[in-house]
Amino acid sequence: MPTPRAVRRLRIALLALVMVVGVTVAFTYLRSRPAAATAAPTPEAPPEQQSAARAEGFEYRSFKGDKQGFILRALHMVGQEQQDVRLKGVDLTFTYMAKGQPGTGRIISDEALINPSQQKGNFQGHVLVTTEDGFELHSDSLVYRGDKQLARTEAPVQFKRKDVSGTSTGMTYEAGEGRLELPADVAVRVQDGTNPATDIKAARALLVRAEGTMRFEGGVTITQAGDVLHSDRFEMDFGSDQVVYRARAIENVVLDSATGTFPGTVPVAGGRGPRHLTCRKLDLWLRPNRQLEQAIAAPDGDLTLRPGPKDPSEKRRLQARTLTFRFDEQGRLYELQGQKDSAFDTDPIPPAKGTPRRMRCQSFLARLDAATGDIKDIEF
Repeated sequence: MPTPRAVRRLRIALLALVMVVGVTVAFTYLRSRPAAATAAPTPEAPPEQQSAARAEGFEYRSFKGDKQGFILRALHMVGQEQQDVRLKGVDLTFTYMAKGQPGTGRIISDEALINPSQQKGNFQGHVLVTTEDGFELHSDSLVYRGDKQLARTEAPVQFKRKDVSGTSTGMTYEAGEGRLELPADVAVRVQDGTNPATDIKAARALLVRAEGTMRFEGGVTITQAGDVLHSDRFEMDFGSDQVVYRARAIENVVLDSATGTFPGTVPVAGGRGPRHLTCRKLDLWLRPNRQLEQAIAAPDGDLTLRPGPKDPSEKRRLQARTLTFRFDEQGRLYELQGQKDSAFDTDPIPPAKGTPRRMRCQSFLARLDAATGDIKDIEF
């Protein structure tokens, strides 16, 4: 699963995608006062007739009050069909506000069909959306309906912002709800500084800004170095300050950690062997400093521990209806709790010899040395 820092970067990048696509939906010129174009289209043709208007070096400026809203340039205006203006070599520059600060963005495409009065626009061919904070969106098409506050495409989409990049087949954005849907073939990569990259793959993804949630659904796989998390769904919650405080993997959860520690936490000195954790839901709670505070595997938490280089050659298995892992402010495991129907089994790994050990209890609480990972004491 992603590290807490990677989770935050992913959330910021997808919120940027929401903001940028939202700008394409809400172009201010749809309700603004246009300035004269350097090559204006011919007067509108009568209804049900098509104009043969053509112009070179088309430019169109809009204003909202005394402020310029956007500049629409094109190499050619190749026609006008009733109120639709057909352009080629399109370059649109727009301004927007993000976190109270003004910014500038651009949309370029091979061609576009614009209908200002009906608030419709259709960009086609090598569509590229960029903003000055480093966001990029690539697609072969982008359709917007300002009257419905909707932007969408069924074409493959590529997006990137700083250390986060991704792809999907299709995209739909509804500005009213701040709802961004990536409907198919979702793949996201988070490169968290010098740490190993985190890759997320899912059948689809959904971000609802008003609800403060981001969801990946359908065969979710999250990979970081030798750690792999599989689940049917993976969800993240963020507050009004846009800081992620909770994440959870839901249904058919399988976590394999080759690093011998919980992903996103600090490894103990000397290392440990691989871990295999299964449960129906893995619930993760994060501190404001992005460190993992608590992880709950329930119901039916099942943890298998393989030996590390200096450990006895035995396999250990820990089970409980609820397994709770608690971490200190440095991200080190210091407490492990099992609640209801707890079991602990130890079996030698051939050719090693030994006697299997079994322990059953209703619940337990194990306290660990955070620095070494060694057990200090256990309460049953």
